[in-house]
Formats: sequence, C-alpha cells, structure tokens
Amino acid sequence: MANHRTEISRLLKIHHAIASGEHPTVADLVERCGFGPRSIKRDIAVLKEEFHAPIAVSRTKGKAGYFYERPFRLAPEPFSDQELLALSVAMQVADTFRNMPFLPAIKGALQKLRQMQVEVDRHIGEMAGHISLLAEPAPPDDIQAIIHFNDLLKAITQCHQVRMTYYTMSRAEESERVVDPYHLYHYDGLWYLYGYCHARGENRDFAVNRIRQLTILDSTYTALPPDDIRRRLGERYANISDTPTSVTILFDKTVAGYICERVWHPSQELVVKNDGSCELTMTVTGLDTVARWVLSFGPHALPLAPACFVRKVKNDTLAMAARWQTTS
Repeated sequence: MANHRTEISRLLKIHHAIASGEHPTVADLVERCGFGPRSIKRDIAVLKEEFHAPIAVSRTKGKAGYFYERPFRLAPEPFSDQELLALSVAMQVADTFRNMPFLPAIKGALQKLRQMQVEVDRHIGEMAGHISLLAEPAPPDDIQAIIHFNDLLKAITQCHQVRMTYYTMSRAEESERVVDPYHLYHYDGLWYLYGYCHARGENRDFAVNRIRQLTILDSTYTALPPDDIRRRLGERYANISDTPTSVTILFDKTVAGYICERVWHPSQELVVKNDGSCELTMTVTGLDTVARWVLSFGPHALPLAPACFVRKVKNDTLAMAARWQTTS
C-alpha cells in the first residue's frame, strides 16, 4: 500500500478529480497532479487494487475519461495512535494562539485531517483529554490587527514596501514609517513584524497590534533569505535587535537544577560547580530582557559579566529597594 506523503497526496488528487464527475483523462490528471502518465496509471491501479475503487473508463464522446461506477469514499492509510493523539494535541496548540489571524483555517485543516480517519478508538480521545496547553497572555481579538497581518503577509510575499502609522509604547506617540517588511514572527503572545525601517536606517521590530494605519506601496525591495532572518531571530533572548553580547550568570544550588534542565538559548554553555551551583553563559541580544529574567530569580541569581550587564541588574535592584523603602 502506498505509504509516502507524496503518494497519498497524489492519490487524493486523482480521487477528487474522478469523484467530481468531470471524467478526467490521463492527460487531465497529469496536468492536475504534476506527474507523468506512467505514474498516473500506476496510481489508478493502486486505487483499484488496494483501495478497491470502482474506477471505470468511459469511451463516450464528450465524456471520455475515468469515472466511479458507484459512490466511493477514499479512506487513506490509517493514522497510528500516536499520530491521532498528535492531531488532537495540535488542535490544542492552535487554541493557545488565540490572536492568530489564520486560526480558523488551521483548526479547519486539522479537523479535516482528523475526520479522514474512518474509525477512531475511543481511548485516543480520552488520552488527549489528559493533556492541556496553557495559553500565553495575549491581547484581545482585534479585527484591524488581523487585516494588517494579512496585508503584511501579502507585502512580504510580493516584496512591496509598506507605509504605516505606528504607536511606540515607550514614548506614547505615533509616527509614520516606510518599512521593508521581511518577516512575521510570534513572541510572548504577540505578533511582530521584522523589517528595515527607513526612518531609523536599521532593522526594527514592530508589534502588529500597535500599527494604526497600513498601506502597501508600489515600490519594491530586495528580500533577505528566510534562513538568514531565522538565524538572526534565533540569536536573541527576546524580540530586541541590538549587538549580540556574551553574558554569564551564576545560579545557586536552589535553582541550578531548574536552569540545567532547559535550553534557554542556542548558544548557551553550562558549567556545574562542586557546590551545586551553575554558571550559564550565552551570547544574546536584549540585555534589558535578560536582566528582568535574572531579577525574577531574586537572590538566587548573580550576574558576573559583562560589566554593563552587572551594573544594569545592580542598579535595577537598588531602585527596587529604594522604592520599597519609600512606600513602607
């Protein structure tokens, strides 16, 4: 039985073409599937012999081609229990991205895959019920943000520049920018645009939900290789684009086990000390975000390098202490 993705996909295309009642010929199926006549004829033989498809050939003028002698539903190769469970979990993953612009399409596609299985064991559904994925904090549904997301995706695909009015949270002000949109990515509950900002003369990140107005321009730009963009994003600790810096942090034995059981960054190096503590070194961007992460461990984390990072955490700690003294 055919068990490769390409073969299953081709069989489904042939099945839908025949089931449409259009009496497709071999030439029609070659054009639709993108494979040669020999492959098409072999697939039709597979449909007849292994899936027992009631395929016949009409020689009638105007209706020459393949057709089904009776109603037929193609049941693809059954999913394994683990594959069915994975589909159920994927549905939950889609639900956690509550503000994803194409969430309905993803859920619809997953549901169609789920329904392709003829018989589903009851215990699979019970197993999926024992698994949960908790959603990240995210902004409320915003139809305008969805429209902007789809427009940006179109502009990226066609390499068209965009003009946008953007709200900068830190300055609480709006500004107009012309941007070469390179990439859309999801981070910490929000969708961001990564692109070249002509006003700033550098690559910047823009939260899609903070775009107030957006226009796709006729002017075009030269796209960056997607792999290069993913590499740049992967170097970050957060969605902040600045100079990569090597930082070293000492974690005491209270939290060392928690630190050692995870990959915090692709560049990380861990050294476990004899006293149970550990040193984490990684080359990252976004030192402000790393500083907030270190502070979240309270007295159990101590920055060691570089000096600017040590000062940043120390100053933030002193400022927090001063505020507590003021309020108390």
